[in-house]
Amino acid sequence: MPRRILALAVLLAGLGAAPAGAAVSYGGGSLPGGRGASRAVGISFEPDDAGRLALRFDTRVLCGRGERYIVSGNAFGPWDGRHVLLRGTGRVALAAGRLTYRWVLKARLGPLGGAGRVRVTGRRRVRGRRTRACRLHPVRPLRVLPNLALTGAPTAAARNVTYLGLSRQNVATGAPGADGVRGSVILRTTPRRRLRARWTADARCPNGYQLGPITTLTPPTQVGPDGRFARDRAFRVHYANSVVRYAAHLDGELHQDGATGNLRVVATVAPRDGSSPFVCDSGVHAWDVLRRG
Repeated sequence: MPRRILALAVLLAGLGAAPAGAAVSYGGGSLPGGRGASRAVGISFEPDDAGRLALRFDTRVLCGRGERYIVSGNAFGPWDGRHVLLRGTGRVALAAGRLTYRWVLKARLGPLGGAGRVRVTGRRRVRGRRTRACRLHPVRPLRVLPNLALTGAPTAAARNVTYLGLSRQNVATGAPGADGVRGSVILRTTPRRRLRARWTADARCPNGYQLGPITTLTPPTQVGPDGRFARDRAFRVHYANSVVRYAAHLDGELHQDGATGNLRVVATVAPRDGSSPFVCDSGVHAWDVLRRG
């Protein structure tokens, strides 16, 4: 069985009604470059018309010596339509030992988007050995934009532009009462007008097997003069009870006010108990992001 993430979240913000009008979803996070890339965050906020909020984020806990582990937090409950304050704990089963972690998330949302930060720390325990603190760069800033339809024409890539949004696939949150929130999508162009991306998808497995959402980093990719791009990436992840080979695909088109496209991830799972490998597939899902600034 793959890594399991157990998260407990308590919504501490106000308990008033949601803002008037249809609820608007938000997506984004942060995608630093260079040495800061391991501190990236993906986050999705999904309010409903009943004054409730579902949320999911993922980032990495940094333990030093090159050790870094993806962790997530989620929540579902009433909110005041503007302020979010969350605390949570979780546990990740590793191939050797386990990771326990704590997080605090603060954010403020409005009609034009939102901003906040998440603080995450952990402790890494190896079987038969002492624990190690995981507290490197614990505070991660984040920004989100509303998930709205694009109106601008296709355009070529500009330098140093960030795009924030969501896919159209629900990913499991584990929060009681929430059916799921859509996966976060972040794009960022480089000084050479190439495009990097960070996105989350959920590859669904046969026989009820739970692999869980996977976050993919798309390396710098050439963008055509018409704003179109496409990139495939293959990578392998070693979980506590399986080894998984991922094949991830992202394509899209830049517009004056954002970008849109499709994503897909296919996972081949090889259980460590020697049973036959099997395939999990997210299917093809559209995504939409808005240009920041």
